[in-house]
Amino acid sequence: MRNEQRRRFIINKSFQYSFIMRNLIFICAAGVLVIAVIIIWNSVQFKQGFLTRLPSNETVQAWAAEHHITPASAAYWQRFIEEAELYTFFSLLWKPVAAALAILAVLVLIFSIMYSHAIAGPIHRIMEALDAHSSGTPFRQIQLRKGDHFQDLAASVNRAMMPLRSTEKKRRSSTRR
Repeated sequence: MRNEQRRRFIINKSFQYSFIMRNLIFICAAGVLVIAVIIIWNSVQFKQGFLTRLPSNETVQAWAAEHHITPASAAYWQRFIEEAELYTFFSLLWKPVAAALAILAVLVLIFSIMYSHAIAGPIHRIMEALDAHSSGTPFRQIQLRKGDHFQDLAASVNRAMMPLRSTEKKRRSSTRR
């Protein structure tokens, strides 16, 4: 029986499915954020093209006027080509990807802290109650906050401790007489 329990990965369905769904939603949102940042970065930074960035028309016109070149001249159009900047895929995307990853790292940190607290808090309260009882303190019913995980575990511990609580009450009332 012990080996069968180890093979079951889904033990607490409500908790585990909730945890899995939250992580899947978070990962999907993170993917959408990365794609959105790349699309926005591309639309803002590279209005004239994706692999080349041409100088603005005003820049070339100012240069042409300074050098007394007309727009019909080949030198005018050559200036566009000379001033164009070529970009590799890495040089285009490293900044938005790094920014998106930094944002995601902060979001994952916040999410992890908040969600792990929702898991660790109830477990900690249950362990404190059991440790206090094992050191001789009368058992007090475990009460978790609304929305905390492991409500069923706390209820099971409370039910298991019920006979001990009634035995303790009887023992205390008999010693007072």
